[in-house]
Amino acid sequence: MTDYSARAKAQIRQYEAQPEIHDLPAIFHLWSNSYLALRMRSVFGTSDTAEFYAGFILESFERTGIRRLVSIGSGDASIEIAVAHALRARGLSGFRIDCLELSPVLVERAEQSVTQAGLAQEIFPQI
Repeated sequence: MTDYSARAKAQIRQYEAQPEIHDLPAIFHLWSNSYLALRMRSVFGTSDTAEFYAGFILESFERTGIRRLVSIGSGDASIEIAVAHALRARGLSGFRIDCLELSPVLVERAEQSVTQAGLAQEIFPQI
């Protein structure tokens, strides 16, 4: 087994028994809300991650006419779902987000979340 194969299998196993992959320690939230959010807002006009991405995605769509994105290492697609909602809120439709993920467990979680969010025509989780 190559070093890459071993690391990939370890990464997949890591999330099999870990249902919540976004739990962070309280100090992260303190630091993020006290420092990072303020900096983001002053530079980009928002501290919301989905809005941050949505703004640049819209610019790209307008400039290129291409309404297709690829998210590599998308996990459970929670960020992509939030971005898709932000794009819809800005009146955009007819876009596609392909979510590539190594873990079959996370792809399955993403598929469920995408369906629950009503975004099955916009977001496509896959290995």
